[in-house]
Amino acid sequence: MVGKKRRAISRTVLVLVIVAVLLVGVGEYVLNSSSSGPREIDIRIVEDDPVLQLDHFYPDNATAKFGENVTLAIQNGDDEFRYFILSGYNVNESMPAGTSVRVIVQMNHVGTFLFYSPATPPSPVSQGRPGPYLSGNFTVTQ
Repeated sequence: MVGKKRRAISRTVLVLVIVAVLLVGVGEYVLNSSSSGPREIDIRIVEDDPVLQLDHFYPDNATAKFGENVTLAIQNGDDEFRYFILSGYNVNESMPAGTSVRVIVQMNHVGTFLFYSPATPPSPVSQGRPGPYLSGNFTVTQ
């Protein structure tokens, strides 16, 4: 009779330990996911060919959820001064060549919004060629 009670107690202790481990894991997940801050989205201006002034955004499409706070980390890899504009969110950032900016934006409009960088005028750095107009899309979903 004593052996059966010990097995029952051992099983109960085992079940309690498993439940405790699961609760600690869930608690860690909840604490880490709520305190991690805004999600970061990296967007780069990439210059593929400085001689021909071939540039593009990478990536040229980004997505976020409505109500989410995101940090846009925008890097200007061009050899020219650039602007980054996100229509619909009043984001208008200027970036000298080779620099980065960070902007925290709350995604409070659903839809697809254009982000772009206007064409740059010809300059000595670009060997007299204008830099291209760059564009991409930022989609905010429900």
